[in-house]
Amino acid sequence: MMKAKNYFIISIAVLAAVISVMGCSGKKQAESTENALGTQPLQEAASIANNNAPGRGGKSFNIGVSMYKTNNAFMSLYQAELQKELENAGFQQENILLRDANGKSEEQAKQMSEFINSAVDAIVINPVKPAEVQNYVNQARSAGIPIIIINRETSHAEEARWATEGIRASYVGNDVQQAGNLLGEIVVSLDNKGDINGDGTVSYLLLQGDADIAETGLKGDYCAKAITEAGLGKEELLKTGVNFDRAAAKQAVSDAAAKFGDKLEVVFCADDETALGAVEGAEAAGKKPGENIYILGINGIEEACKEVKAGRLTGTLYADYKLQAQLAAKAAMDMINKKAVEALDTVDYTKVTKDNAGEILEKLEN
Repeated sequence: MMKAKNYFIISIAVLAAVISVMGCSGKKQAESTENALGTQPLQEAASIANNNAPGRGGKSFNIGVSMYKTNNAFMSLYQAELQKELENAGFQQENILLRDANGKSEEQAKQMSEFINSAVDAIVINPVKPAEVQNYVNQARSAGIPIIIINRETSHAEEARWATEGIRASYVGNDVQQAGNLLGEIVVSLDNKGDINGDGTVSYLLLQGDADIAETGLKGDYCAKAITEAGLGKEELLKTGVNFDRAAAKQAVSDAAAKFGDKLEVVFCADDETALGAVEGAEAAGKKPGENIYILGINGIEEACKEVKAGRLTGTLYADYKLQAQLAAKAAMDMINKKAVEALDTVDYTKVTKDNAGEILEKLEN
């Protein structure tokens, strides 16, 4: 009986020793893990890791971005804002493949191939040629990659195709038809409704962006809509593409002023760089912008708004690149996460005239 009791006592002692060793081992493991993390508790460390991981399940997503041209003042602002908004949406800086096509469609085609070969999770294209968008969308679709078109709109027929065929593509940007309509409204809001020479007809020069994107670019019919509705005649003296280049716009307006003289009353421009060049061209031809010739632009960059405030530019349209960038970044992440995204997400322009140019300038500074 004593022998059995001794065995029982020994067994209890051995068991206690094992539990003690296991407890010490567990404590050392916990201390070791805590030391590796500093004083950060494990639960908090896991929470931080999850918060820092973009997308779903902690996966880091890659995105390819091809910009049309970034030496343009507006597109430079847009690119910087887009980079910021993509990071805000959850893309890590090192996973954003940002490329500049430098206004060359062949360069953009190479960048598109790079993105697909790199198996990015989403693509953002600011197209050099909107007519190429269908090809880009088809490539992305075949690769199973969602694509967002920004700033330069393709045809409405192409956009409708995305919706009807369930293609993961979306356009985020302004509406060029709205742009033309609003520019015309600014003109007819003037005391003389743009008819400077009083002949009952508003005669205008149309400076488009790229010469070969007339189908999707600024059109005279859009600009003249408000003019004809105001009961005036319209005459398009000349339409030409100046590639959003200030020097080319200056030359085009100088030549047109020499050719048409006082008959030239209004110049509609596809962007502010073009409009600023047009002001220089008009002055070189001896005209006084804002008095005997009205010049209007699009985008609402700071320099243009200052010229509107000074009266040399008759008006421009604020394109709100900040909102566009935010919506594009959100659309990219939503598509990656299989959320529904509209095929068309347009951002309205805001008319900028001498009356509100100061307010828009304040907005640009903030």
